[in-house]
Amino acid sequence: GGSALSRDAGRSWVKLEGPGFNAVSCAGGVNACWAAGTGGRIARLTLPR
Repeated sequence: GGSALSRDAGRSWVKLEGPGFNAVSCAGGVNACWAAGTGGRIARLTLPR
């Protein structure tokens, strides 16, 4: 299980630490994503520029 992040349209992936999430949405231009997981868990992922 777990989640991974791709910053090159899926050519390579980096595993994210911590529990996995079921859905992730990222807003263009703000370098931030919101993730939702089981039990109502919500997290914000801030990406380095």
